[in-house]
Amino acid sequence: MPGTRHVNRFAAARRAFTMTELIIAASVTALVTGAAAALVSGVSNAATQTRDVRGTKTAGQFALRRIATTIREARGIGQVTPTAISLWLNDDNGDDVLNLYESGVIRYDAAAKQIVFEVLVASSPRPPTVLNTTNFKSVVTLITTIISSPDHKPVVWAKDVESFAFMGYPGYTDTRIVEARFTLGAAPDEVAFRTSASPRASADYVFDESAQAPPLPDSTRVRRRLTSGWSGITELLQKEAELIDLGLLFQ
Repeated sequence: MPGTRHVNRFAAARRAFTMTELIIAASVTALVTGAAAALVSGVSNAATQTRDVRGTKTAGQFALRRIATTIREARGIGQVTPTAISLWLNDDNGDDVLNLYESGVIRYDAAAKQIVFEVLVASSPRPPTVLNTTNFKSVVTLITTIISSPDHKPVVWAKDVESFAFMGYPGYTDTRIVEARFTLGAAPDEVAFRTSASPRASADYVFDESAQAPPLPDSTRVRRRLTSGWSGITELLQKEAELIDLGLLFQ
């Protein structure tokens, strides 16, 4: 019938989308795709930032532990400057004399933005190279002495260090507590770190013979079985004078 054919042609024509419908559909698809891409990018950037901050915190905590542990395990401090500290790390041979191979320096390399531990590493036994207190109390001299040796061993404890500062309490050559502050990373992801430490051998109770006596009933002090025979820089100066007389002092 003529009317039926007209309806069928109209229905067939409606199976296709108009240009307006196609434009609207394309626009909606583009908006949804753009929103999804922005969401994925945001999540990815947040994950990357979180990973970077976590890595920065891990690196900073490692350097913080190394600085604090090295200072606490040291036998004494020579000099503290804003960017470096000289340490008598240990007394390997038990002679109560400062040996060059028993010393070390923790310093901040501003050019490379690194925290570096400078030490001498030699085959055992270490050379009996006595270090005088003048050089020990001068970080610059000690670094120059260490770097000039073929046994020099620098160890990088942290990279991308934007700022760094050492401070010693009390002052020069009598330091008992060292404070270290530094920041890693650039803003806005910059992370600050801070620690305080003192050498174990600087504590008065280590040298005080009365520390071997039983503590008072209301005291929290722990009784020590042994006390150190080393009395600090004063004893070093005495031993230094003796070594000068013997011609054995490293200059």
